[in-house]
Amino acid sequence: MKLHIVENISGKHPLLVLGLWEENLTQYQQFSPELTIEIQDAYNSKRCEFKFGESIITKIPTKPYQKIIVLSLGKKSEITLERIRKLAGKTIKYAKGLKLLSFETTLAELLRSHFPEQQLGRVLAEGAILANYEFTKYLSQEKKEKKKPVDEIIFGWHGKTTTELQQGITQGTIIATNTNLAKDLVNEPASIATPT
Repeated sequence: MKLHIVENISGKHPLLVLGLWEENLTQYQQFSPELTIEIQDAYNSKRCEFKFGESIITKIPTKPYQKIIVLSLGKKSEITLERIRKLAGKTIKYAKGLKLLSFETTLAELLRSHFPEQQLGRVLAEGAILANYEFTKYLSQEKKEKKKPVDEIIFGWHGKTTTELQQGITQGTIIATNTNLAKDLVNEPASIATPT
């Protein structure tokens, strides 16, 4: 999986994942008044209370994305690195469920003031890569097609520099890739990877 950092998200990918704080349901008013109305409608109709991990999936005609996912980050006072790792995993599960293999997100930008950039990059990469794992080595080509992994995530970032975030993403990628390698070994039959 490729993880890229860009200054401005472009709309070139089919999916946009936006984070939303539970206590600020109008934070996307400037980005899209239609999206803010949809968020308010979901909240008022109790379709989504925007507690941690809850989300809505929508399409805004004035935006170039096939789908937009608004994912609740919960309350600012309750955010932790583990919660961010879980949110990164949820974004992958949603993208795979929609059969969209790349997406853009503002999660890193939205969370930057809560944690050091390197830690933030590490947990975002770990959560995404671990959630993207599928052991498909022995599946037929038809079944492999149904379990295609996400290929690319674009993180929007408006910082002066991306060095710290990129270092964190690199660390997280190394940790998660090696964890997935261990999972591959565990999933091999005993005739291939002897358990003793």
